[in-house]
Amino acid sequence: MNPSSTWRGVADRGWAPRGLQLVLALMTAAWAPGALAAVTAPLTGEIQNITITDPLDHWSGGTISVAGTLVTIPRNLLMDLPANRLTLQQLYDQAPAACKAIGQSGLAKGDSCNTSGMGAIATISANYTLAGNVIAGDVLIEKGIESVIGTITYIDYANGYFRLNGNPASAAATGVMVRLNDPGSRHTVQGGPGCAAGSQNCSADPRFTLDPDNYTNTFSSGYPWCIPSTVQRGPFVDVLNLGVTVAQAAADGTGDVLCPQSNRPAAGILAADSRRFAPLKLGDSINAEGNFETVNGVRFLSAHSTMVQAALSTSPAAEQPDYIFIEEAFIDGPGFQNDRARTLFIGFATLAPADVLLWSIHYDPTTNQKHLLPLGTTRGCDLADGSVPGLGATCSGQGLVANGPDIFRIRHDVDFTAGAKPRLNPCAHLVADPRMGTGICPNGGAGADAAPMTIAEQFAILSPIPHEVQFKTGKKFASENGGTPLISLDINGQDTPNGQYLFPFGMNLGGIDIPNAFEFNLSAVNTPFSFSGIPWNLDRRLSPGGCDGACEQTPQPLDPFPFEGTDPRLLAAIPVNPTPYNDPNFTAAPLAQVRDRILSFVDAQGSFQGDSSRLAWPPGEPAFQSIAPTPDVGLVCSAGGIVAPPTAGVPDAINLAQFRTLGPNEWLVTGTSSVPSASIAIHTGPDLTGPLLATVTADANGSWSFLETNSLTASTTSVSVQSSGGAVILNFPVIVR
Repeated sequence: MNPSSTWRGVADRGWAPRGLQLVLALMTAAWAPGALAAVTAPLTGEIQNITITDPLDHWSGGTISVAGTLVTIPRNLLMDLPANRLTLQQLYDQAPAACKAIGQSGLAKGDSCNTSGMGAIATISANYTLAGNVIAGDVLIEKGIESVIGTITYIDYANGYFRLNGNPASAAATGVMVRLNDPGSRHTVQGGPGCAAGSQNCSADPRFTLDPDNYTNTFSSGYPWCIPSTVQRGPFVDVLNLGVTVAQAAADGTGDVLCPQSNRPAAGILAADSRRFAPLKLGDSINAEGNFETVNGVRFLSAHSTMVQAALSTSPAAEQPDYIFIEEAFIDGPGFQNDRARTLFIGFATLAPADVLLWSIHYDPTTNQKHLLPLGTTRGCDLADGSVPGLGATCSGQGLVANGPDIFRIRHDVDFTAGAKPRLNPCAHLVADPRMGTGICPNGGAGADAAPMTIAEQFAILSPIPHEVQFKTGKKFASENGGTPLISLDINGQDTPNGQYLFPFGMNLGGIDIPNAFEFNLSAVNTPFSFSGIPWNLDRRLSPGGCDGACEQTPQPLDPFPFEGTDPRLLAAIPVNPTPYNDPNFTAAPLAQVRDRILSFVDAQGSFQGDSSRLAWPPGEPAFQSIAPTPDVGLVCSAGGIVAPPTAGVPDAINLAQFRTLGPNEWLVTGTSSVPSASIAIHTGPDLTGPLLATVTADANGSWSFLETNSLTASTTSVSVQSSGGAVILNFPVIVR
């Protein structure tokens, strides 16, 4: 996982930041017009402005302006990046030096340290709550969404980068320059053009790093790649008995013992020694994803993930490690309004037939320690459905004959009325594979009948929902349980993972077939997200990285909470058992009902402690907040508005502009002025020539607001203001409700 954050890609965390990657498909709370004021508020767009409430607070909240909307970032929220997870404070603290020096994130279009002319892209799942706040419950930030597909036409072995689609006659100077965002030097040793002084392995922005341990830079089978380096590395410990303790490539990339050409055979796809990565080669077809950076006048793609279109395989020999990559992952979340719980996992393996086991990961609130609970297995799936592991089997061997049996797919589908078929039954999979333990689903959950206790056990494997899922190959599992040790080395001769992949879940990581309101109620298009069904939203201590040092002694929910106003346990027909739910593998004390597992957590002993383990609900509806952005110095660009310099002090700002259409037409505009008691003229439209909406007076602190029923309609999408102190704000976007 990323040592600085705690989630995806952290030293034991993994992501799938390419193409289809996924996620927690969060089904939203049931809603009918007039029943609730809370509605869904999903947003995607360029970040115009970001503020932080307390830069010294690791868990501080703040605001973010995206798609013309000012969104509250609640305290305790951990935000996702392509292969990382950070708090808002870390987003500031780990910003490039020029941005950190002036207290900016460098990700907003309005940040003066951002010289790209563009803001980063935010994908936000939020609720417009009963009190009128737009509050985020899940945030994904990507610095850019650029990707380049092509052929490698040049590799710089001295400086650790490559070029795509260049002119063969001048390959070193043409085509797209690509550098891995590899601050820990896992795959590359970088230097030269495009490297800022003091940077970590030429990483322009380590916040948007690759995942160093759950490889996002691989061949299509999941085998990690490397660039041979002419830089001498070592001495390293010769644990592989290579006969040397230093590594250095010749000018043409040959001879690097830590990135050997023998792992790219001229004929065939079998790596000679999978204890080491395999080198890129001229002519490789590759897909690179990341964002463009310009450093010291050199423009390049800073890539967090790449895939070489070649399926390297590994030997079945006992000492040879294998690798996997997770291409797609999906899991239903509360409130399960389709009256079923489903998962989908698709991945690739270097050793066929694919033998993969997976566990859901849950964190206790006392120490933030993680606990793995059995979730699925390809072998158990095949056996439960009567197929033989290999080509054409139910879960393993999903590839076409020409591609081999190295693609796997595991699915679960528990119907709350009918139960699950063997190929879709999580209990059946786990019972059929003794490696997952004994005594699982002791009340008959492995059967396909519709008895309440049977369905309860099937559902209990899939709930509570995890923030991460751990995959391991059968070979890796055996090596950790008394088998032959498996060792892999990276480009610097350091020990590196193999045979595993840690996949993070978040609503905005991409994916397929995300459940939505149309699946259960065509009239429920504004259904709010059921954030109170997610354990780590009710208590961040249940999330990876949920404690900064020692854990607190009390729950730490999102604050303010994006509350939807419905109980996530009561939105679906989850079986109510004739007796309290009890499963000794997962529950030290019985739950009063299985649906309470939605709000259960793992305690310090690694088990659910019955009703005492249920999270507090409801989280509470926040009062309406008038949000004042943290002031910047000089010119300010606030959510798209163009701001002239103020006369003195902090700049003027519009905090919020809304036109409410529910009931009488009503305008709400709030802001601040650097001049106490200033007169503020508010115009509708992109400039000061638009109709005058109102003139208001700021108070002694410079705050001002306008709230009034008005016959004007929201035919315009922005407002502009002028202060008697001289400041002008143009074209500030209006939220229409």
